[in-house]
Amino acid sequence: MLFKNGFSVTFYKLTILSVTIFLIGSQFIDYQNLSHKILSAYEDIKIPLANVNETYMANAPIDSMKMKCGKFPSMQSLQFKNMYWQQFITKGYEFHLYGAYLDLRVEAMEAPLTPGGPFNLTPEFVSKEKTVGPSIRLIGMLNKINPSVKTYCQIWFDYELVTEPVIEYKLILPKQKEGEKTTEYPHPYLITCRIPKKFENKIPSAVSLVGRECDHASNMLRVVYNKPKENKKKKYAVCVKGLSFLDDHSIKLAEWFELINILGAEKIYVYNLAVHPNVAKVLDYYQKKGMVDVKPLTLPGDQPNAPINQSKFLEENVVIQSLDELVPYNDCLYRNIYRYEFISLLDIDEVIVPMKHNSWEEMFKQVLTTASKDTTSLAFRNVYFLHEMLEKNKPDLHQDIPSFLHMLQHVYRSRNHTTGQIKSFHNTEKVKTLHNHNAFSCLKSACIRTIVDTAVAQMHHYRKNCPNGELCDSLYRKYVVEDTTIWRWKDQLISRTVTALTEMGLLEK
Repeated sequence: MLFKNGFSVTFYKLTILSVTIFLIGSQFIDYQNLSHKILSAYEDIKIPLANVNETYMANAPIDSMKMKCGKFPSMQSLQFKNMYWQQFITKGYEFHLYGAYLDLRVEAMEAPLTPGGPFNLTPEFVSKEKTVGPSIRLIGMLNKINPSVKTYCQIWFDYELVTEPVIEYKLILPKQKEGEKTTEYPHPYLITCRIPKKFENKIPSAVSLVGRECDHASNMLRVVYNKPKENKKKKYAVCVKGLSFLDDHSIKLAEWFELINILGAEKIYVYNLAVHPNVAKVLDYYQKKGMVDVKPLTLPGDQPNAPINQSKFLEENVVIQSLDELVPYNDCLYRNIYRYEFISLLDIDEVIVPMKHNSWEEMFKQVLTTASKDTTSLAFRNVYFLHEMLEKNKPDLHQDIPSFLHMLQHVYRSRNHTTGQIKSFHNTEKVKTLHNHNAFSCLKSACIRTIVDTAVAQMHHYRKNCPNGELCDSLYRKYVVEDTTIWRWKDQLISRTVTALTEMGLLEK
C-alpha cells in the first residue's frame, strides 16, 4: 500500500490456531526480519492443551492407528474449540468436553440399569450390581436437556482399547431450578462410563466419547488421576471460578490469597479467563511460590473469548455465567478427590472465618465432633461487609492498618446473617457434583449438609452492594455492627501482604 507522501506499508497475514495476526512492514522496518522473528518465537510456544496428553498420543504404536474398530485418533483429527474444549457432535447433540477423570469411589445407583431405557443399553452392558465404581467421569457442556442419545466411552489402557456405554448424563443443576432449564445455551453435564471388572486395577490413559462403538473418535481426553505417591490426603483446598477482571484487583487479590493461606488452605486453584496485567502478575507470583495453581480457561461453544467482549458478555448474561462456572468448579473437585479431604468453592471477596479458633483445622476439630458422620458438606452462613459501612462509621480509616488492605480495614458488617446464602467445605469422599453454594448430588442417595453455628464461624462477604435492594436496606444496611475478628491475623497478614506486593513491584519500598 502506498500513501500520498510516498510512505509504503505492506501487510502480511499470518494465521495461527485460527488467530489472525497482521504484520505491518514499512520502509523504516525490516519487516521480513520481523516476521521471521515472530514465526521463530511461535515455534517455541508451548500451547497448553490441558486435557490432552500429547506425549502419549505421539507415542501411539502404528497398529493402534490402523484398527478398523475404534482407531486411535491423531492430534490432527481432534476437534478443538476455544483451545481447552473438544467438540463431539452426534445426532443433533453437540458436546463440548472439558475434562475426564478416574473415579475410584463407589456410588450407590439412583436406579438400577435395565436393557433399553434412556440409554438404550443392550443386555450385555447391563449389570445387576447396585453400585457404580470405578468409573470414568467426563465434564462438559451439552446443547440439550435430558439427553437420550446413545454414546460410548472408548477407554484406552495404555494402548489397549475397551469400549463401554455411557450410563448417565448428570445435569449439574439444582433440583429447584428444573423449571428454568432451556436449550437456548449449553448446560453442564457429568457423563459416566463404568470401567469393566477386568480393568479395575489398571489406570486408563485416555478416553473418547463416540456415537457408535467402532467410530473413529474426534476427541480424546487425558484421564486425570492425581493420587499422591504417599497415598495420603492433605486437608484443605480452595477453588476459584474463572477470573474475568479487566480492572486492577491485584492488591485485594494478594491480601485474599495471604489470608486464605494463613487460615489453612494448602493450595488455591484458580481458573483464569482474562485479567488485568497486574492481576496476572499476582497469579504468576503466587503460582511460583506454590501457593496457587493457575489453570487457563476459555468459554465454551460460540461464547466470546476476546477479553473485552467476554467481560461484557458475562456481565450481561448472568444465567449463562452461572452455568459456565459449574465446569471449572467440578473440574476442581475431580482433580482433587485424592489430594484433599475438603474443598471449598470461594469467590475472591469471600472468606470463611473462624470466630473462636486460629485456623480452619482448629475449627474443624470442634465442628466434626458434633456433626453427623454422614455429613457431606459443612455450610457457613453469609454476612455482608459492605464498602459503605466503613465509609459511614470510620471515614478516616484505621491508622495502624495500610489503607489499601481492604479486608483489614472493613470491619463493619451487617448484624444479620443472610438466610439462604452459604458457602461450604465439601467432603471429597462423598460429593458427586457441586454448585458454588451447595453440593448438587452425592455418592449416596442424598447429600447431608450441616450448617455451622455463626458463633463458631461465618462467611465474610466483602461487597459494594447486596442483591435485592429493599431487603438489603431493611435487613442489612440498616443494622451495622463492628466485627474485628479478622484482626486476630492482622500483624501476620499485613507483613505477608506488604512483603509480597513489594516483591511484585506493586508497592513502592
